[in-house]
Amino acid sequence: MAIKNAIQSSVFLKKLNYIKPTFASEEQVSLVHSRSYIEKIKNLSAKKSLIYIDLDTVVSEKTYEF
Repeated sequence: MAIKNAIQSSVFLKKLNYIKPTFASEEQVSLVHSRSYIEKIKNLSAKKSLIYIDLDTVVSEKTYEF
């Protein structure tokens, strides 16, 4: 929220163009991640809990949404 507030109060706000985000397709994600990694995330996400896969990466039920 702090970042959003800083942007909204910035003199640069008028120069910014808001681009509505979209979900990446599985094909697009596979350009940077292996199919096995995508399947792993899909399966962990289905467990509907927070799962840490390393020190700074967590998977939740909303991590895998296509």
